[in-house]
Amino acid sequence: MEMKFGRRFVKLLLVFVVAFVVLAGGCTGGNGGGTTPTESPTEGYASQTEGQSESSPMPQITDVEDIYGMAHMEFSSDGTKWISLWVDNAWWDSQEPGSPFGTYDSAWFYSGGNLYIFEYAGDMLYSYATDGDRTPYPWVVVKVPYTAADFDRAGPSASIVLLDKDGNLHLIVYDTDEAEYWPSEDERKLAYLPKVKKEFSWAVGGSNLAVGWDYDGNYLYYVTWGGNRVWVVGFTNEGLSDLLDGNGKKPRARVFTFDSPVKAVIVGENGLYVWEGNRLHVFNTLSGPGAPEESSTVGVPENGHYHLDFGESSDVLTFYDGNNVLILHLTGDGLERKDTASLPGYDFVGYDSQNWVIFAFKVSQLDFYDYDPDFSKATYKGSLKLPAKAKSGHAFISTEGDAYAYFWGIDGRYYAVNGELNEEGPAGTSGESETGTQTSSSSTETQTTTSTTAPGQSLEDTLEVQGINFTRGNYHYFGVKVIPREGHLEYFPYGDEVYLYHLLGKYAFRISPWPYDYWNGYSSEPELKVPTPDLLPVEPKAFYGVPNGDDYLLAGRDGKLHILVGYGDETEVNGITVDTFKTHIAYDFDADGVVIDKNHYEYIAWKGNMLRVYAYTDDEHYAMWDDGKEIRVSPSIYELPEKILEVNPYLDKNFLIVRTEGGLYLIPKPNGYYKDDHNIYRVINGYVDFVGAIHYWGIGALIVYKDGTVYHLDVNYDSDENTIEVTIGAKVEIPNVVGLYGAHSQEPYFVVSTSDGKLLVYDYVWDDTKRAYVFKLARSYDLGVPLVKFYTDYRPEWKWIKVLGLSDDGTFYNLEISEPKEG
Repeated sequence: MEMKFGRRFVKLLLVFVVAFVVLAGGCTGGNGGGTTPTESPTEGYASQTEGQSESSPMPQITDVEDIYGMAHMEFSSDGTKWISLWVDNAWWDSQEPGSPFGTYDSAWFYSGGNLYIFEYAGDMLYSYATDGDRTPYPWVVVKVPYTAADFDRAGPSASIVLLDKDGNLHLIVYDTDEAEYWPSEDERKLAYLPKVKKEFSWAVGGSNLAVGWDYDGNYLYYVTWGGNRVWVVGFTNEGLSDLLDGNGKKPRARVFTFDSPVKAVIVGENGLYVWEGNRLHVFNTLSGPGAPEESSTVGVPENGHYHLDFGESSDVLTFYDGNNVLILHLTGDGLERKDTASLPGYDFVGYDSQNWVIFAFKVSQLDFYDYDPDFSKATYKGSLKLPAKAKSGHAFISTEGDAYAYFWGIDGRYYAVNGELNEEGPAGTSGESETGTQTSSSSTETQTTTSTTAPGQSLEDTLEVQGINFTRGNYHYFGVKVIPREGHLEYFPYGDEVYLYHLLGKYAFRISPWPYDYWNGYSSEPELKVPTPDLLPVEPKAFYGVPNGDDYLLAGRDGKLHILVGYGDETEVNGITVDTFKTHIAYDFDADGVVIDKNHYEYIAWKGNMLRVYAYTDDEHYAMWDDGKEIRVSPSIYELPEKILEVNPYLDKNFLIVRTEGGLYLIPKPNGYYKDDHNIYRVINGYVDFVGAIHYWGIGALIVYKDGTVYHLDVNYDSDENTIEVTIGAKVEIPNVVGLYGAHSQEPYFVVSTSDGKLLVYDYVWDDTKRAYVFKLARSYDLGVPLVKFYTDYRPEWKWIKVLGLSDDGTFYNLEISEPKEG
């Protein structure tokens, strides 16, 4: 069979291949929105630094046996053959929605202060699929000297490029002579590189990183971005070699400024593409890194995902907004060709331009469509069942007709899958689609939306949607508010911040609160698209939903706990078309509150001081989702000293955070790393109003609001002694707080809402005078309405914040707040 490893794969793999061939010797086998500028973006230069920055490194794990013990690999041949890779406690991995063709079969994980790299998933899957060989390649792990925000390939052998949390860019070359191995050099399963041989740094900015070569491999680009700024560091092949040899100079970082936040930057072989608002800015990079210039702009969707492929003479970018596929063939000079298709209902869509095949992921199914732009048609070809629910990935069909998929699951694992196509039907809403073709140098896409009907009445009868557009003080407020005329709204800032749920008796509407035309300036009146309602078995008194897995958990008014998994067939009830579920399990537990830990398949419910966790394995959950199997499990039962008020499974990967009337507690998750520990740990005594987190350190970065003050709680868990130690760090008095959001985020901040309608953002920063970390007020917004349950995406470098949440009267707000533009 023919494996599709193109020139891009060979070129980028050189980053580690040269060093890893040496290391693996003797081994038998084996990664916002707004308006667009009316003029060209402004350009400047960023300063450069030599040597180390002052970023605080995260705690390092340096023992090679311990390092290897965190890396996992699983093989399976149940129907399809697949390989899965994951690393314990990884807070960063290399899943990117636009993973370029040729780099899709590598997986990187950042955990314990080390970067785990596995570059040979494609080769390993091929060997496994053809002759059943389960011999793994070794992991390569490098010690990371900074607290990193993003990583990528660097170009030179045995090197990486990383962007640290302070916005400094580092090219790091490792000393392969100082490599350590496990279990031994002769039988190595892991090679560890702890020593830095050379390092070059730039003081740039942003929190995102992308790297790429031009078509001929003459120029290399490191690109970072954040807010409305993009930094570009470019090399020639010769210049990079001279720099590494000690005979060259570091290139300066060029800075480009746009009028609104940059969503993504894509480095292609023919150009560099900046996605801002509903436009894609095209920069020509083929004339060298000294003068990248904007050549044109192309209209793209405001929201959605993208995928990058490489054609014979162009970069092929696919954008997907949940309904429509937009395929752009681009060079550094602009748009060569544009194709479109309508494929509603998928989670992620990409395009294999070499074979004219569209691939579309929907939860645990991958659909393939033959795409013929000359005849303007996409026709369903077949499907592949996946071993997990996919988030993003790449796929193709071999010359022998087998399907290959490389994807990241929502469980944080990387999967490489091989299997035969079946023709059971697509997971989307249609198997054949009319498309259009257009050739142009610039265009703007416009999407129209339609409304479905709520049970027995129109949308206007059940929900009122109002636009928000005003300037108050130093900030501009833009968005919508949604007012329920009947039923009530549910919103889950932790776990599912994207969707809004409208509950009407036994009907649940999962609503995307982004009116496309209104958000993009095509309409002055916002309209929300209301989907087909989900039919619930009973009217819930407590409810939680996870859309990615089609999972609902509800405490019914019948006194039972109901688990719903996997969408079944549409059916008609009392003249209304509704969605049903494949699996419905009812447990005899009359719960007061519920939540789902979507990362561990744990269904959590509580009543009074009793907590129950119904924990399922991946295979059990898949059987429920895919086959409709009714699988019942015995719950883990915990008795707390006081009545339970809240359970949050999203502040730490391995612990449930439980807030009661008399304190705050930690419970190791039944499906977590410390699942053998069944203890309950008291963190703090007394009533706590709110709990959150300020960083990715999990229980080491908890915050609580108690008695008018926000406290940082640094919790240290000793798994050997089964004890915890709690240290109180920074604190700040804030009166009249009615809501708090602090997430497991890479940026250390939290946000509170006050009773007078203020939204206050606090940074967690180092104070040289106090020689300690403190909470410092960074922004004060005046919403005019108190939010009691909300999510924020705060980007200080953009001077912008996104806020979604419920007010005290049950109204939902979706806002973007920014500093007004001058003029």
